[in-house]
Amino acid sequence: MSYRWPPDWLLYRYLDYYRDFVNRIAWAIEPHPEAIISSWFRDEASNRAAKGHPYSQHRLAFAFDFVTEDKAALATRFRRAGLVPVVKGSHLHAQAFPAGSIPQSLFVI
Repeated sequence: MSYRWPPDWLLYRYLDYYRDFVNRIAWAIEPHPEAIISSWFRDEASNRAAKGHPYSQHRLAFAFDFVTEDKAALATRFRRAGLVPVVKGSHLHAQAFPAGSIPQSLFVI
């Protein structure tokens, strides 16, 4: 599996938020070396292909998907890190903000 790195301009736009978000993700997954990132950034076309919500936090690189055997334990770590975990079938989704809390105007990218 693979994931896309966000474009540089997007990283610069939200750099302070990403530092915090990625540090929280790193802390949460540390005891779970088996967890594999399957998705991070999605442009509009790849988000549609993945059947993602039009305002998915993947579009702004504020969400990761992981494949792991112990989704419940990793979801607990994400919650402790102040993230929002969602179990979605074969993977565990973790996002920085509660659903609907990012203004839609930020998605004009």
